[in-house]
Amino acid sequence: MKNVLVLFGGRSTEYHISLLSAAFVLDGFPRDKFNPVAVGIAHEGDWLLYRGSTDKLRDQSWINDENNLPVNLSMSSEKPGLITASGEYIRIDAAFPILHGSGGEDGSAAGLLDMAGIPCVGCGVGAAAVCMDKYYANCVMDRVGIPHCKWDSFTLSEWRNDLGITKRLIEKLGLPVFVKPSNGGSSVGVICAKDETSLAAAIETAFTYNDRVVCEEAVDGMEIEVGVLGDPPRASVCGQVPNTGDLYGYASKYFDGTEVIVPALIPEEKANEVRALAVRAFTALGCKGMTRVDFFIRRGGQVIVNELNTIPGFTSASMYPRMWAAAGVPLAEQITEILEEGMRRERPKYDFPDPMGE
Repeated sequence: MKNVLVLFGGRSTEYHISLLSAAFVLDGFPRDKFNPVAVGIAHEGDWLLYRGSTDKLRDQSWINDENNLPVNLSMSSEKPGLITASGEYIRIDAAFPILHGSGGEDGSAAGLLDMAGIPCVGCGVGAAAVCMDKYYANCVMDRVGIPHCKWDSFTLSEWRNDLGITKRLIEKLGLPVFVKPSNGGSSVGVICAKDETSLAAAIETAFTYNDRVVCEEAVDGMEIEVGVLGDPPRASVCGQVPNTGDLYGYASKYFDGTEVIVPALIPEEKANEVRALAVRAFTALGCKGMTRVDFFIRRGGQVIVNELNTIPGFTSASMYPRMWAAAGVPLAEQITEILEEGMRRERPKYDFPDPMGE
């Protein structure tokens, strides 16, 4: 049976959500096909082999489990896997990183696992890094003609040296304006600014997370999400975020019980348009395996992309597994397809002929 490294935790602001996602995935794991090997990354960066219950992931007490065992990645191409503190080798056939935010969703985990010779599911380094950074994702969507929100961006240095940025933003994007750290996820640090004073304050807050800020128009319309899965990629049913007038942010997604609607209450023709654009955006940005694509449908009917999430939430409240379940693909089958696609994909090659012929 194949051993699958389920990697959770990490050092990002989304540590807690990673634990909830890992608990949900481990509870639904297809253990008749794969053996999960759970490893948590502590805030301090230590890797710990965890063999306890998923309840301890949900209440965050896993870190104090007396049976936790320090492990490191084996960087030998001959023995891809883990090495315990006592020297035991654990073979790993594939990795499922559930690391939301920086240190995982930005492609760094995929790069590390690739170098260790371990097939890693989901998007590769390049697509993950681009999708995680809203500045680069918007640049790519502009270039390839993916319709998305009107936007602007600037660095901390530009902000400190240009007193006219807030007026420029209001002229270009109108009010209100969504202010976001360029590189982040789960709406952490995202603020809806309704006037010039709150806009400046929101920008200062966003800069505490990242040294580049992206500002986007507030779209008058409906918020829709779609999951993309597999190779060739296909889209799930659409999900809808109720328009409550508030930001669908970190707390709403995971703690406040905001009731999302699956399937979305939109005509079938519009749902098909959204699903087709989801696959197009997924392909254009180089995504693989799994991604959640978020959209707006303007009141006039135009469909535009908001953002792509390459390691979507996998909690019991998360849209990605719910939308695929509504499409007739239960969680165990979702995980199986994600793993099988990642394991059959051609891996990066690090051995090349010597150009000097030596």
